[in-house]
Amino acid sequence: MALLALSPLLLGAVLLSRYDLFPTMLTIAALTALYFERNRTGFALLALGTAAKAFPVVVVPIAVVYVWRRCGRRAALGCLAVFGVVLLVCFLPFLVIAPHGVWWAVHGQENRPLQIESVGAALFLAVHQLFGLHLTYYFTHSSDNLDGHPALAFAGLMSVLQLVALVCVWALYALGSATRERLLTAAAAAVCAFIVFDRVLSPQYLIWLTPLVATVNGRRGLVALALLACAMAMTQVYYPLHFTPLKSFAPLESWAVVARDLLLVTLFATLAWPDRTVVLRRGSLLRGGVAGATRLRS
Repeated sequence: MALLALSPLLLGAVLLSRYDLFPTMLTIAALTALYFERNRTGFALLALGTAAKAFPVVVVPIAVVYVWRRCGRRAALGCLAVFGVVLLVCFLPFLVIAPHGVWWAVHGQENRPLQIESVGAALFLAVHQLFGLHLTYYFTHSSDNLDGHPALAFAGLMSVLQLVALVCVWALYALGSATRERLLTAAAAAVCAFIVFDRVLSPQYLIWLTPLVATVNGRRGLVALALLACAMAMTQVYYPLHFTPLKSFAPLESWAVVARDLLLVTLFATLAWPDRTVVLRRGSLLRGGVAGATRLRS
């Protein structure tokens, strides 16, 4: 509650000047519906959130496993069908009127360069400050980005890391028990992975995480809350009032981006770290495999 109440102060005016509150509301509403066993409603809300801004789609694999384990395969497939139908209804008018425009909107995100605030760009900023690496920026895709072939090549690597991080979060959730608490933690970890390893890491993306991190229980939740609060506060060191010096790679603003991104990477590690149920289940699987191999040899 404190994080939600203080988020306008921690993150600043960006919280009120972006529409990210809308898909964030749909995402946390979807998780609330799943938490209280309104599964089809939850998947419909996830589809609406995905249509509004793509990031809620990373929660869908987790939600499918959750419903499959608790309610069976038929229920999970039915929920997945609801998601597909609602998403199709949202996109169908645009697909009919301008299919090339829809393709451009999706394909254009895959070819974006490293935005100047992303984790990948933070590595270049750190090397620039420490060793004098020459950097230039240019404006495209409505964002300020690092220029040059090395930065563009590293953007491709970030996309690979993003996919690997998401698959790891999904797999770790599938290996553990399908409890409601693990659903909330895994959803926060998946959205965090999508943000941290994306080619773009705009300040408003932290809005997505605020209610998700607030639902994580225990010591993990307290650590995650502290990390997110610090990352939000660190963002105000350079945005919005000092974003122009960042584009000239000023030391204070550059190191603020590096520190903010390190906090977010640590936040992802905190949320994604396997819990005890995953470790125990993995150990039992390994012991079962060894016992089976021993019986075969005997």
